[in-house]
Amino acid sequence: PKCQEFEDHYFGAIPERALRDYADAQRDLEKRDVEAAEKHLEHAVELAPQFATAWNNLGTVLLAKGDVPGAVQALKRAAELSPDDASPLYNLGQAYESSGQNEAAVEAYKKTLERDPVHAGAKAALERLSKPK
Repeated sequence: PKCQEFEDHYFGAIPERALRDYADAQRDLEKRDVEAAEKHLEHAVELAPQFATAWNNLGTVLLAKGDVPGAVQALKRAAELSPDDASPLYNLGQAYESSGQNEAAVEAYKKTLERDPVHAGAKAALERLSKPK
C-alpha cells in the first residue's frame, strides 16, 4: 500500500539510533514510564528533526504530563513534517481543548477532518465543542 511505501521511504531516512530511541520510548510507554519515554523521544527528534512520528508521540507524552505549551510545539512540528497525517492535528486539538483554548481546538479538529474526512474523534470533538454550555 501507498502508506507502507511512504513509511519505508520515510523511516529509511531516519538514523538507526533515533529509531532505537523511538522503540525504547514505545516500550517505556507500555510500562507507563512517561519520564523515560520523554527522554527517548527528545533524543530521537534531536538526532532526526524530520522524524514526524517521534514529534507526534513526544507531543502526546508532554500533554499527558500537563505540559501543554511543549505539547503544542511538538504537535505543530509533527503536523508540518507529515502533511497527510491527521493524527498530529487531532492531538493538537486535544492539547488546546485540555487547556480551554476551544477556538484553537476547533480549528485543529477542522484541519484534522481536512486530512481525514471520516476521523471519528475529530467529528465527536467538534460536536462536543459546538454544544452550548
